[in-house]
Amino acid sequence: IHPPSFFSLDPEKVKRGYAALARMEHQLALTHFLAGDSFSLADVALLAYTRVAPEGGFHLEGYKALRRWVKDSEKALGL
Repeated sequence: IHPPSFFSLDPEKVKRGYAALARMEHQLALTHFLAGDSFSLADVALLAYTRVAPEGGFHLEGYKALRRWVKDSEKALGL
C-alpha cells in the first residue's frame, strides 16, 4: 500500500519513522513484547500506529520481529 501521489512525506519524518521502527525491531528481537515477555501498556500504545504504518508509506518487509509482534499484539487484544 502506498500513499496517493498527491501525498507528500517530509523526508525527515520518514527518516525518524524508520529509526523508530528499527529500534522497535531491535527490542522485539530480544523480547516477545516491547517491555518484556508479557503484553503491556507499552504494546497497546505503539500498536495503533505501527499496525497501519504501511498505509502511510512505510515498508515493514525487513522487520520480521515487528511483524510478528503486530500479529501477537492484535491477538492479545482480540483484534
